[in-house]
Amino acid sequence: MPPSLCFGTAPDQAFFFIVRPTSAATIDVEIGYLFHPSALEHPMFDHLLGIVKTYGYSRVAFVHADSDTGRRHLANVRRLAGDRGIDVAPISMAAGLTPAALADAIARARVDAVFNHGSYSVYVGIIKSLRAKGLTPMFMAVNSGAAQMARLWPCAGPAHTPLLPAARLAVGNV
Repeated sequence: MPPSLCFGTAPDQAFFFIVRPTSAATIDVEIGYLFHPSALEHPMFDHLLGIVKTYGYSRVAFVHADSDTGRRHLANVRRLAGDRGIDVAPISMAAGLTPAALADAIARARVDAVFNHGSYSVYVGIIKSLRAKGLTPMFMAVNSGAAQMARLWPCAGPAHTPLLPAARLAVGNV
């Protein structure tokens, strides 16, 4: 069976999937994004870093997709954080890493806040794993995790999303 090319759209971007059969029962899927370069300069990153600074925090973990887009977002976040004197610990959602392993990496990084631009389901697993360890950094999300983060309320410890621009959620269980 030959490979298939599929396209999809979302606000301000388009994406494609190349589906390649690898056997009678399995496929390989490659995902690529088509977007305007300004999409990497998402204003919410700067907003979230401003909140980090407002709370007096100086070190954040940025959980990002292990992709070209994720690495470009990381470069933008590092630039914005550097302008504010904030240190960034990059946490890549590399293939095969479990949420618990990513949570361990965040714990080793000793950060004040964590924010995400990637898979919501992985991020929820990270939050639950950190909470199980008794760690309570501020959690924030951009785009793919923001609406779902709001649904986690009340979560154990502080959280912030664009949907709750002045909120600091507290107390409860994830």
